[in-house]
Amino acid sequence: MKVENTRFRVPKTRFLISDAHFFDRFENKTYRHSAEYPIILTDTTAETLNGLVTVMYPLKKSSEITHVEWIGALDLATRWGLKDIRDEAVASIPQLLLSEASPQAIIKHIIAGRKYQVPAWISEGYRRLVGKPDLDLEELQTLDPKTSSHILDAQLRITRTQLHKQLGLRPKERCLACAPFSNIYDCNYTCGRGRVNKCGSCRNKEGEEKCIYTCANNFNNTHLHGVDIKEEVKRIPLQIE
Repeated sequence: MKVENTRFRVPKTRFLISDAHFFDRFENKTYRHSAEYPIILTDTTAETLNGLVTVMYPLKKSSEITHVEWIGALDLATRWGLKDIRDEAVASIPQLLLSEASPQAIIKHIIAGRKYQVPAWISEGYRRLVGKPDLDLEELQTLDPKTSSHILDAQLRITRTQLHKQLGLRPKERCLACAPFSNIYDCNYTCGRGRVNKCGSCRNKEGEEKCIYTCANNFNNTHLHGVDIKEEVKRIPLQIE
C-alpha cells in the first residue's frame, strides 16, 4: 500500500476481516497489488496508517505504542470496519492519555470520544473536569460554550451541596433571622426548634443580621442533599459526532 510518499508492505490477512473496503481490492484480479503496483490510498495519511500497522502487526510492547499511533489505529479501524483493532485502541488509549491529569489532556480525551463515538470517554472526561476544584474558564475554551457552561454549573451545584453539609444544614428548618426570604429555602445553621433565634451564619463583619448562604441564592431544597458528580455528569450532553 502507498500513502503520500510512503509505502507499507504488510500481510493482507487481517485487512480481509473488515468490510468490502479492502476485500474487493485484494480479491479483484484487475487490481495488481505488488511492491511495484501498490494499492494507492488517498483518504488517510502516512502517519495514520503507520499507527494502524503498528497496532495490527506490533514489533513492540503495547505499553510502548504512542498516543499518536493508537489514535491512528482507532481512526482507520473505525472507518474500515476493523472491530478488533478498534476495541483494542478504545481500551488502551484512556490508560495512556488520562495518566496525565491536566485539564488539556482531559479535554483532548473528550474531543476524541466525540469524534470516534466512544461515550465512555466523554463521560469520564466530564467527571474528571467537574471534580477539579481549580478549573477555570480559560482551560475550557477548547470545548464548546454549552458544554463549558454545564461543567461550571455542575461544579457550582456540588460546591454548594458540600458547603451546606459542612454547615450542618437540615431540611425543613428555617432561620428566624432569614424568615422574610426563606419560606421555600433551607437556611438553618444553629437556629430553629427553640435553640436560638438567630442564624449563626447570618452575621456579617459589621454585625448586621444578614444570611450569606442560601437565602439570597434561590437554592431549592432538592439541591441540598444527594448531589454527586455522577448525577451531574449525566446532565451534560455527550454531543457525539
